[in-house]
Parts: sequence; C-alpha cells; structure tokens
Amino acid sequence: MAAWSLEPSYFLRYERNDNIYLQTQDNELAVKGGTFGPAIKAILEEEDQSLVADVNLQFTRYKDHKELDRDEGKAGLNWRKATELSVYGISASYSDKSNLDNTLETSGIQQNIKQKTSNISPNWRYQIGERWNVSADLSYTDTEYDEPGIPGFNNFKVVNFINSTEQSGSIALGREMTERDSISLTYYQSAYEGEGNGLQIIKGLVCQNSIYDPNSCAKFPAGPTSVVQANERKQEYDYRVWQIGYEHLFQENSSVSLQAGSSVTQIVN
Repeated sequence: MAAWSLEPSYFLRYERNDNIYLQTQDNELAVKGGTFGPAIKAILEEEDQSLVADVNLQFTRYKDHKELDRDEGKAGLNWRKATELSVYGISASYSDKSNLDNTLETSGIQQNIKQKTSNISPNWRYQIGERWNVSADLSYTDTEYDEPGIPGFNNFKVVNFINSTEQSGSIALGREMTERDSISLTYYQSAYEGEGNGLQIIKGLVCQNSIYDPNSCAKFPAGPTSVVQANERKQEYDYRVWQIGYEHLFQENSSVSLQAGSSVTQIVN
C-alpha cells in the first residue's frame, strides 16, 4: 500500500525597503517591489519507506531598479527506508539565491550576486542485537558565487565571496543501558577547501579611485575613502572530533544529556 499526495502553494509579498544596501545615511537607496513565490511538494508514504520532494521558486521585481530584479529557487529531496534491523536514507538539495537576501550584511558588496549551493547527505543506522546500534552520516556541500568580472583587470572578481566545497562524515556507536539511559561514542571529521580570485577592499584610506596591482593598474569606482587591491585567497582546514555522550530520558518529551570530547583543527592554508 502506498499513499501519494501533491501540495501546491504560493505566496505574494509587497516590499518597501528604505535602505536595501544597508548603507550609511548618505548612501541609502529606497525601493519598492514585490515577490511571487509558487511552490509544490510531492509526498510518497509506504509502510517501510517515505519520499518527499519539493520545489520553491521566487520571482522578485523592483520599480525603476531592474539591476535588483532576481529569480531564485530551491529544490529538495528526502528519502528514508526502514528494514527489520536498519534505517537508511538520503537527502539532497539545491538552492540558487541572491546575496541581497542572505549575505549582503556580512559581505558589504553592493551587487546582485548569485549564490548556488548543492548538498547531498546519505545516512545509515543499524541495530546490533537488543542494546547496541551503529550509525553513519556523510555530507558533501558545494557553494559557488556567480560574480561579474571586472573588465580590463584580468577578470578578477570581488574577494568577499569564496567558492568552496566541504566534505564531512561521522560514525557513532551507541548502547542502551536501561530503558531510560543510553551512552554513545562518536567520531566526526570534516574537510573544507575554498578558493577565490578577487579584490580586497581596504576602507579608511584616501586614494585616486584606482586598483593597484604589480602587473597592471586600472580605474575603478572605489570611492575616495577606499583602496582596492587584487589578491588571491585560498582556505583549507581539517576538523576532527571525538565525543562521548550520556542521555537520560525522564518522560516522553523530556531528557537530559551530557557530552565530553576533544577536537583538533588543522589549517592547511
């Protein structure tokens, strides 16, 4: 027996933003616009497995400011299957967003830049006898920024955004001591790699609105209180954690847990 369902939905939003770029009082930009967001979710439920897939889109438009218009979306898939002794599944997602919504406050870049993120995460749990269990989780995430290049400057891009990949995994061994008490031992490891060719904006210095580079120099509207210097950025690190935990269940929805462990972070670059 299987049960299928489709759940369509949509939303409408009107927006008036007095300072969309989050700038100082002299550089504020007020805009008016709106967003239309259709979505659909498909659900399959069977006795031993379930599948959920969903797609969400957003179309945003602003009056007299076409440079801020954007089309965004995200899609997700979650699958889970159970057998007599094990439960395993996989989740995957993809999103295409604008930095105006999710990273402008930390980056400070006044451009409509796309952030594309994809992720896949399989997981597995196996019951060993009546009291022991083992579980494993893996994850892979890729993040890429679609930035406009700077003409006449070796196609460099803003440095505030770094394309990156992150891989992580964990394995845990657990034991149920009593009906209410359990202990676990977990090992977790992740590896991150990021790289970007771009510009470093140094504020508080007076300059002639130029970019300085040992091989070339080009005009760039950085403003009279900023200097922009080309550079390359690379980031790599490896993170490892050992952890032991204890959990006590008081009631169905109430519990307390204690955890202790050690972590090591190795910065490669």
